[in-house]
Amino acid sequence: AALRAELEREGLPPVVGVAHLAGIARGAMLAGLDVELLREVAEPKVAGAWNLHRVFGDASLFLLVSALPAVFGPVGVGAANYAAANAFLDALAHHRRGLDTDAVALGYGPWNGIGLAVREGGLDQLSRLGVGSMAPAEALDVFGRVLARRPAQVTVARLDWPEVFTAVPSARATGQFAAFLDEFGGTGGSPQLLERCAQAGPQEQREIVGDYLTERLAAVLQTGAGDIDPQVPVVEMGLDSLMALELRVRVKADLGVVVPMVRLLEGPSVEQLTDHVLGLLTEVLAALDGDEEREEITL
Repeated sequence: AALRAELEREGLPPVVGVAHLAGIARGAMLAGLDVELLREVAEPKVAGAWNLHRVFGDASLFLLVSALPAVFGPVGVGAANYAAANAFLDALAHHRRGLDTDAVALGYGPWNGIGLAVREGGLDQLSRLGVGSMAPAEALDVFGRVLARRPAQVTVARLDWPEVFTAVPSARATGQFAAFLDEFGGTGGSPQLLERCAQAGPQEQREIVGDYLTERLAAVLQTGAGDIDPQVPVVEMGLDSLMALELRVRVKADLGVVVPMVRLLEGPSVEQLTDHVLGLLTEVLAALDGDEEREEITL
């Protein structure tokens, strides 16, 4: 408010355009989010954007730069505070449109070369979820095109949809992705792996699941399967919340079982995780047997 008053005193032209690009990221799962961590990340986006709205509410250009996690849950699961802060920007744009004032919320996916994802070292992990990145020149081209069209809200990101639907099976049930599912969804899952487990005895099942989890964990950690010690807690090997999400959704896609995030972040070893998955798998295999019996009766 003091800035606006000073501009008026100096006889300068009124501010007609505002662009809000401030933000910081501090990773946090929702279960581990405290008030201070929420406030730290929310302040520049929520308080900052709201203050600009109050002081420069009559600007004829009001741009709010949001981010992909606000609308794409799998990216935001390891940064619940950052996702919420950006969702506020999107909501503020719609609020301003409802007041018949200008607003554009531009939600970016990750950039490469510069930006938060680069500084946080998250590009490789995001790519394994099917989330690619864009060069700064591409992002700036998008910037100009969006300003020319002035939508209330738009999200621009490079997504490999077959990879997304494989890595994040829950995306298949999300209405906003229905059109992409029809075009790129495929079938997903791994019935061959389940068949092997169904035909195996208890000890062989344990070996199949243990080998599978070792390979998946190695892929997530970007190391070799031989480097995975089955008795060492996974968090001690470097598994963080985003990696845990990737491991969880892959297990769900391939085996049809849901390992709670809390269980993964407790830091079980591969051996302990194998026991947990085998317990969950018993119900899945029993359901498969029931389906086969019903099919035989029908035939």
